[in-house]
Amino acid sequence: MFVRTMAVAALILTVCLPITVQAGRKKSKAAVNVVFGLDPGVGQYDGVVGKPKDTWNLVDVGVRELNGLRNRKGKKTPVRLTISEHDGEWGIAGHAGIYHAYIYHNNRNVDLQAVFDGLPEGRYKMYVYAHGDAPNQNAEIELAVGREIYGRKATLDDGSWDFRSPTLTEGNQYVGFEFTVTGSESVRVTSYRSGSSYSMFNAIQIVPLVK
Repeated sequence: MFVRTMAVAALILTVCLPITVQAGRKKSKAAVNVVFGLDPGVGQYDGVVGKPKDTWNLVDVGVRELNGLRNRKGKKTPVRLTISEHDGEWGIAGHAGIYHAYIYHNNRNVDLQAVFDGLPEGRYKMYVYAHGDAPNQNAEIELAVGREIYGRKATLDDGSWDFRSPTLTEGNQYVGFEFTVTGSESVRVTSYRSGSSYSMFNAIQIVPLVK
């Protein structure tokens, strides 16, 4: 009886083990949100994806590095963010959410860069919010993953004040990129001076894409 019981247990273990391992490989990845200059507070996070009560990581003026970014669910991740030198901060009138504040360099001859390390392998969508509080204060954003450059996209620079619109739209207050991480590559986001003599970051959202 004991031998038969052991045989049945071994059979169950053999059948179930591959299922357990496979489930482990499908561990989900949650979005990572970063806001620059000012944290609008829980309930005020109005990014184009996610919910108002999601967790966001704050990069205040002068902060150059954040380790263990928290995902939208508040759990610590292995993702590390480094930001190039900056010493300025301002706000956009009419906005109280993640787009309101932005960081820049008072030198006004510096292109800001944000580098993400430790993102798990997979496909992502990134939203980069980058505009100052004047019609010509836009930015041209470049995304690079390792040696691969995904191109450049610019926020609004048409001479109007539409960048203050309460509705956040792509090509106006932010630009979007889809990209793939296949190893340990760094994900580099560069905000180039475009309409004005300085560049900026308001917010960045990185969202895993489900296959």
